[in-house]
Amino acid sequence: LQKSRQNAFVKAVDDQVMSNLDKKNRKVDRYVRAGGVSIDPATGKVVAMYGGIDYTKQYVNNATRRDYQVGSTFKPFVFTSAVQNGSQTQDGRTITPNTVYDGTNKRPVQGWSGGSYAPENEDNRSYGPITVRTATDKSVNAVYAQMAVDVGPSKVKQTAVDLGVPSTT
Repeated sequence: LQKSRQNAFVKAVDDQVMSNLDKKNRKVDRYVRAGGVSIDPATGKVVAMYGGIDYTKQYVNNATRRDYQVGSTFKPFVFTSAVQNGSQTQDGRTITPNTVYDGTNKRPVQGWSGGSYAPENEDNRSYGPITVRTATDKSVNAVYAQMAVDVGPSKVKQTAVDLGVPSTT
């Protein structure tokens, strides 16, 4: 770990995440846990890690836990895979930053063979027609769930592995 980057990482989590929580007025904020790792892309070495607020208050390291879903951190792999593979939407449009998807909250994903799946967006917000660029900025789950199916889960996984995510993760 590099002390300056470690300190910057902790400050960023405190400034951007923890200081924006309202645990008194928003019940869900009481359960927020942050964790992350910063990697030097040139070497692949870990330069900073944030495992949680304080070991005496939270006895687990959120940066190294394997029982959490990756959530929105996987969205860049989905889009990268879409571009890398020249993937298309269900109606045959090439996926680009300007491709329009349906960002409606709890909209069933089309073409998914794994059963019914209709992901919730943050705060159950519906966006309607929205570009991939805006959906990325707003982290719209409905768009990225559909895009992952459009690309193909195995291709998304391979892109993540190619970019350094362990295949057993």
